[in-house]
Order: sequence, then C-alpha cells, then structure tokens
Amino acid sequence: MRNKKTTGLVIGKFLPLHDGHEFLISFAKHFVDQLFVVVDNIPKRSYGNSYIPGETRVKWIQKKFPGVKVLYLPKEMPQAPNEHKRFWEIWKKELQKILKIRPDYILASETYGFPLADILGSKFIPIDIPRDNTGVSGTKIRNDLLHNWNHLSSVAKANFVMKFCIFGPESSGKTTIAKKLAKHFNGAFVPEYARSYLETHIDHKKTRGGNFKIDFDDMIKIARGQGAIEDATISKAEKMIFCDTDQLTTDIWTKWLFKDRHNKEIGELAKKRNYDLCLLLRPDIAWKHDETRYTAQQEEREKFFEQCEKELIDHGRRYAIISGRGEKRNKMAISAVKKFLEKNFNYQYFAKKLQ
Repeated sequence: MRNKKTTGLVIGKFLPLHDGHEFLISFAKHFVDQLFVVVDNIPKRSYGNSYIPGETRVKWIQKKFPGVKVLYLPKEMPQAPNEHKRFWEIWKKELQKILKIRPDYILASETYGFPLADILGSKFIPIDIPRDNTGVSGTKIRNDLLHNWNHLSSVAKANFVMKFCIFGPESSGKTTIAKKLAKHFNGAFVPEYARSYLETHIDHKKTRGGNFKIDFDDMIKIARGQGAIEDATISKAEKMIFCDTDQLTTDIWTKWLFKDRHNKEIGELAKKRNYDLCLLLRPDIAWKHDETRYTAQQEEREKFFEQCEKELIDHGRRYAIISGRGEKRNKMAISAVKKFLEKNFNYQYFAKKLQ
C-alpha cells in the first residue's frame, strides 16, 4: 500500500493557454497526487506585442484546473541554455525557492524534462512527445489566431473575443443591425437588458390595473443587468459579440430622463466597459412608438445622437457612424465591421490589450 503522496511539476509559458497545454496538465494531474504548475516569467522584450502578462496566464490555469497549485516565477528567466552559461543553475535556484519541495516527477512534452529532472533530483515523465494527441503550439496560434481559434483554451477565449457595441438613440435600428451582424459574422448577439426589464415591469403593473413609471433606482439595476448579460454571453462566445447597447448608453439615459442627475456607480461601470469598435447609428429612420421609448420628436433624437457621440469621444472609444435606410444601412454596418476585423483580428491585437 502506498502511503507517500506523489508530487509533480509542469513548467510552461502558456502563451497562450491552448488544448495541448490542457492535455499536458490534465495528464500530469492524474499521474500525481499533488501537481505544481510553474508559469515561466518570460522576457517581455523577446515577445513584444505577443507578450501576455504572467498574472493573466496564471489566472487561466487556476480557473481551468482549480485543484492545481499554480505558481509564477518572480525572476525573469532565460529561455535556452545558450542564453546563459549558468542556465540550469539559475532554473534550479529559482524553482527550489518557490516550490520549497523536491518534486517526485517532472512532466513535460519536451525532452528538456531530462536535464531539468536531473538538476532537481526528480524523475522525468514524457507526455506526448510525438504530438499524437495535439499538433498545436503557441507559435501557431500567435501566427494565425483565426484558423487556430478552436485550439485556444476555453478560459483564454474570453480575452480573445472581439467586442462590438451598437450605439445610439432609440428607434435607430440597433437591435436589427446587432442581430444581422451577429448572423453575418457568426458571432453572438447580446440583447438590450433595459427592454426586457422595462417590458416585464410594465406588464406586471398592467395585470394589477396600474401604470409603471421608471424611477432613478431602476437605472442602476438596468446597468448591472446589461453588464451581466454581456459577461454571461462572452463566456460562451465564439470570436466576437455584438451588443445591442451598453452601460454607457444607460448612463446617458439616466442623465436624460432625470434632468442631468448622475449615478456615480453607473458612470464607473461605463468607464470600465471597453469595446473594440462602436457603431453609432444616426436617427435617420422613422421613429416607432412603444411603451419603452421616450424621444418621439426628431429634434430630441438628433440631440440624443450628439450626446452619444460626445460621450464616445470623452470615453476614448473607437467608433464609426452608420447612416442611411434599409439595405444601405445594413451594408454600411457590415462593411465597417469587416474592415475592422481584417485589420485587427490577430493574436497581437488582443495580446497588446492585455499588457
């Protein structure tokens, strides 16, 4: 009967975390009783716009493998023996410092496991050296994110989702365009939480013979709901999401409906929420009445549009104005998104945002 619990060590850059890494860590986790994963502190200068901070890489592994002890090397480490004459000595010293134990096994999918095991007094366990289980590599993903998207770890994908916000006055076609874009680009649609919230409360009041009137406290609930529905969607999104409005819109409406009265929490939520591109829709299509709309006059709609553009500028958001009617409007929106994707949907774009 075995009494001593076995320990194992996996080391990697995880730049980014992908399904090959997941197989390696999963194998190691099942092989030993207690697994340590050390995230390599790689030199940022060596990777430039491809670099992702170690803290982010640590969080990915912690989220994916909650039972594993994940550690980050505090010292910037050399990456190959020819970079430093004391290469293995440096690695031994830093690993012993953070591990505080001698691991029984070094588990790796590269043959560096042999010398590493020797210096630590461990045994090397090779894992999928021929790459029979997965042929992906971090280099392949960094070179071509689009065609290697499915190899990204599910916990990392949320950091590589392109976020588009459809912005502007009410009754300007935001919902229609957001849905069309999601369908055209095979992205996820994020609905407007305010509409669901207001319609539910309006119907509830009607069943009791009353009328619902929105108040100041409703606005923070709407803002939180908009953020929550976006976060719930992005966790399962593939490549991109299209949001029918956002928390900045809620902030504008709060000031609009309550005579410039400001809700600090909504303002803070709006500042923290970022999008890769906002499509600002001109109110140049016919206004349609429903019980959740408030600006029937064209003059009001134009004023609201101007306020929207001012807020986008003040918050430093990238945006494109969409105008016209019918198919012209749709084509303009599709063209704006397509041009942005062609220029920016690559690994380096997302990695730079994480730095």
